[in-house]
Amino acid sequence: MKTARSTPLQACRTVRPPTRAQLAAALTVWLLGMAVPGSTLYASSTAFAAQLRDADTTLVRLGQGTAHYARFIPVYDAALYIDQDAGSEDLLDPGTAKRLDIVYRTAIKASDMITAAERTLARQHSEDVLARWREHIDVLHAAYRDVQSGDRYALVFQPGDGLWLEFNGEPVIRVAAAEFAQLYLGIWLGDPPLSQRLKQALTNHSQD
Repeated sequence: MKTARSTPLQACRTVRPPTRAQLAAALTVWLLGMAVPGSTLYASSTAFAAQLRDADTTLVRLGQGTAHYARFIPVYDAALYIDQDAGSEDLLDPGTAKRLDIVYRTAIKASDMITAAERTLARQHSEDVLARWREHIDVLHAAYRDVQSGDRYALVFQPGDGLWLEFNGEPVIRVAAAEFAQLYLGIWLGDPPLSQRLKQALTNHSQD
């Protein structure tokens, strides 16, 4: 079978110089590839401690990973810690202490964090469920603030003490309801999660 062949004039009409945005995107990809070659492009760059002490509980790091925008632009690194006596099947159990640490690698507006959380919750739960927890969700989201590279958020859950939001190591707000803590941490650990790749890294599970 013969294929159509463009004339020089037709070829000239279809070839356009790249825009500044396209050049910038290409440069970003190239720089990321040079800095973090091969499969390590998706590796976390933050050195998280192997274990932490919270209240009277020893929390061990189950896994860590990096959240990306458009698959190659790193947004934040995260690590999941759980009670050393718990198993990975207990991640959303209200009787299991846990901690999600997030370290930002770029500036992010609070409104963008809230939008991502709301969209994930809407995929995971019915309108009735979200209406039940709306006041708690709004209280937590109202405590979010814009972040810069290097800023840290943590969501810390202890049975009997509820869910704490920490910013750069300082407590910001507490939501007492244990069931809400499981709903909100489900953004990262539930189904479907905010990022399947990140969930697999946090829970130390390889891709199927």
